[in-house]
Amino acid sequence: MVVTKDHLAGTALMPEQLLPEVALTDAGSGEPWRPSELRQRSAVVLCFLHARCDACARTVAQLAEREEAIRRADAQVRVVLPEAVDGPFPCADGAYRVMVDEDGQARERMLGPDGRLPTVLVADRYTAVVESFPAPDHRFPDPDEVVDTLRYVACDCS
Repeated sequence: MVVTKDHLAGTALMPEQLLPEVALTDAGSGEPWRPSELRQRSAVVLCFLHARCDACARTVAQLAEREEAIRRADAQVRVVLPEAVDGPFPCADGAYRVMVDEDGQARERMLGPDGRLPTVLVADRYTAVVESFPAPDHRFPDPDEVVDTLRYVACDCS
């Protein structure tokens, strides 16, 4: 992936660029879902994670512990997995939904053709990407840092 200093770390996206129009599959309902469905309704945290990874699952669980703060920031979390998993992924309810990117299109368009998992993206309620947290070594951002970013986004977009 060719990345310039202007790209958000670990992504193919520029700051404030709108999330690409890609379709993911909601693991719970089997229905297609697009990030643009949240436009002007809610900020979104997209967690591009490994499907069968304890460290990735722990990160989602830690974010879920901050669910009230995430909701107060008018945000939702979408866990994006490269394949469907048997049984529920931790915290796959409420504001946390599991999406499947089977063809890798979302990953490629957002993280680049060589995009590495895991990476956490934060987009405002207009789906403009404001922050990225690449964690190829599973050193995820502190969940409070993600919440603080969402709080900033909520104030900036009001």
